[in-house]
Amino acid sequence: MKKELTKTESIKIKCPLCKSKVPSNALRCSKCSGDLSVNEVQEDIQSQLQKQRKIKIAAGLIIGLSILTIIISFGGEDVPKQQNDKSATLSIGEEGILNNQKEKTNCDGNTILSTTKENYDEFSKTMVAEDNIGYLQMIGDGKLFLVENCTKVKVIDSAFALKEVRILEGEYFGTTGWTAYEFAIKENTSTNANDTINKAQEVEYKIIEENDISYLNCKRVGLKIIVPDNSKQKNVDHTLENIINNFKSQGWQNITVWAWKYSEEKDVKDGLITYTMGLKEYSTCN
Repeated sequence: MKKELTKTESIKIKCPLCKSKVPSNALRCSKCSGDLSVNEVQEDIQSQLQKQRKIKIAAGLIIGLSILTIIISFGGEDVPKQQNDKSATLSIGEEGILNNQKEKTNCDGNTILSTTKENYDEFSKTMVAEDNIGYLQMIGDGKLFLVENCTKVKVIDSAFALKEVRILEGEYFGTTGWTAYEFAIKENTSTNANDTINKAQEVEYKIIEENDISYLNCKRVGLKIIVPDNSKQKNVDHTLENIINNFKSQGWQNITVWAWKYSEEKDVKDGLITYTMGLKEYSTCN
């Protein structure tokens, strides 16, 4: 019988079958004995993990947002002046990026978007009131969501001090949301090497398993890789895409790549956890 409890089980979720608390990487529920590895169940688990990650990131932003609110409230001179430069912001129909950083070549962090103008007004009130619980509730209720800085967007509408954008890449591709007008800006087209931070970067990775699973007339390969624990998701996705393209150039017709964190290598080799950092597939087989 496979061991279910591992050193990487720090995140607890509800079993999709019986609603009891279980480790997110368990393959079977310890209470109802349900199989947690089937696709339908894994979709529910990944949805729960995604929601928890958003709330965790949102909680980390609270301190910074509270400080910014205080500065604005007292008219401090430390408010980034370049964020008020309207020449750098986007008009309706223009494409650019999201970035709430003072230094626009810095893509660290996330920009907050709301699903409606009314929700952005509500969010602004929570920040003025320093209502951190209210802010987290808005994240949990889906009224707000977080998009990585330097994500490409297109402005489709505007209102007083706000822009509505459509996201053109990444996890929220195609989704629309409202944000402060100064955070929807023109992409820096400079060729300076420091500006490469705007682009998705390939992360360091290690292939821990490669299997030729060709069948009939289809050349199939499956790969398991591990990446640094602190890798950004869009960079992992970019890396998976590059791996797919590399194997396509070698004549493979069906390619599947799973990704985990470096710290999970032992548990992956023991078959104890499902992928945690991404999955990419390609196929031309019938």
